[in-house]
Amino acid sequence: MAHKSKYYKELDDGVLDLSMQNLKVFPTADLLPLADRIRRLDLSRNYLTSLPAEISEFSKLSELDLSGNALSELPNQISKCSLIFKLILEGNAITNLPEDFVELKRLFHLDLRGNPLSPHLQDAAGDCQSRRECELAAARVMKFQAVYQLKCIKVRKESEAKKRKEENRAKRAAQEAKLAEKV
Repeated sequence: MAHKSKYYKELDDGVLDLSMQNLKVFPTADLLPLADRIRRLDLSRNYLTSLPAEISEFSKLSELDLSGNALSELPNQISKCSLIFKLILEGNAITNLPEDFVELKRLFHLDLRGNPLSPHLQDAAGDCQSRRECELAAARVMKFQAVYQLKCIKVRKESEAKKRKEENRAKRAAQEAKLAEKV
C-alpha cells in the first residue's frame, strides 16, 4: 500500500524529512500508508496548527520534530506512539500537554523551548539548552504529567459524582411532584 503515498520515494530507511515544505495541514492521506514504516519524522518549520488523531497510527515512530510550527496543543492520541523517545516541540504555541502524555514511557529527550507553557509546566521543562538538559526536562515533565493526569482523573470523577447527585435529585423531585399530584 505504501506506493499510494507521494512521499514513498522520500522515505529513506525509516526517516522522512518534510521540514520547510510550507505545510499548513498534516498530510494524513499521504502519510498514513507509510505509518508503520516511519521511525523518524521531521515536520519542522512548517505552518502546522494541529496534529490529527491519526498520529496514533504511527506505531514505529521513535523521533518526531515539530519545531517551528504553530501548534497550540497536541492530541491525546500522541500517547499511543509508545516508541517515541525524542520529541522536539520548540517554537510553537503550546501551553499544556495532553492528559495521557505520561503514557510515552520511553520519552528520553523533550524540547519545549519557545512555547508559552503554563507556569508549572515551564518549571518542569526548564531551559533545555543542551542535550542533557532536554533529557532532564523529559524526566521532570513526565513526573509533572503523572501528577497532572491524576488530578484530571480526580476532577473527572468528582464531576461525574456531582452529575449523578443532580440526576438523583431531579428524579426524586419528579417522583415527589408525581406523588403530590396524586394527592
